[in-house]
Amino acid sequence: SDAVSLISSNDTVCVSGFVGQGSPDLLLKALSDRYERECQEALQHGRVLNGDDTGDSKVIGDLTLLFGGGPGDWKTRGLNYLGI
Repeated sequence: SDAVSLISSNDTVCVSGFVGQGSPDLLLKALSDRYERECQEALQHGRVLNGDDTGDSKVIGDLTLLFGGGPGDWKTRGLNYLGI
């Protein structure tokens, strides 16, 4: 979670791994959990989640994801945490 706290909107996140080998599952899961938590908090406080402009809503967004080989298992691990 320390590494995920350094990620800001509009950042580029680079991950490695191929299928289940070397996939940064803990980092990707923590990023997914952070997004879900921030969305819930924003909605509870009446903030609008408006896609590409997340600055007002305090929800991380507009990330660029860079990867070389498909980290994850195409079911429940890896990039699947991010809905890709």
